[in-house]
Amino acid sequence: MRRHGWCPSVGSDRQCTRAAVTRTLRVRAALCQGSDPQRDARATRLEWDQTIRDFRADLAALIAIVRDPARDLFSVLPDTPRHTLLREVRIVGDHNAYHIGEFAALRQVMGTWGVGHH
Repeated sequence: MRRHGWCPSVGSDRQCTRAAVTRTLRVRAALCQGSDPQRDARATRLEWDQTIRDFRADLAALIAIVRDPARDLFSVLPDTPRHTLLREVRIVGDHNAYHIGEFAALRQVMGTWGVGHH
C-alpha cells in the first residue's frame, strides 16, 4: 500500500489514487467556495506565481500517476460508479483546457499577446 503526504489515512492504493486525482478540484473548490474575487480585484505577482507553481505541481502529480505502470487506468474508482482513473484524469484535463482557453481569450481582448503574435 502506498501512502502520500496528502492522504496518509487512506486504507488502499485505489483510494489514494482517487485522492491524488481529485486533490486539485476538491481542495481548490473548498478554498474558493464563496470567495470569488471582486470585479476590480487584482492578484499580486507573488499570488499569481504561487498559483502557477501549484498548477504545475498538481499537473506533475497527475502525470506521475498516469505514467505509473502499477496503475490500472481502467479500474473503477471507489465511490464513483462508472468513473475510472482515466476518466478522472480526462475531466481534470478538460477543466484545465477550458480555463487556459479563457486566458487566451482574455489576452486577445486585452491586446496583451507578445510582438509577432498573429
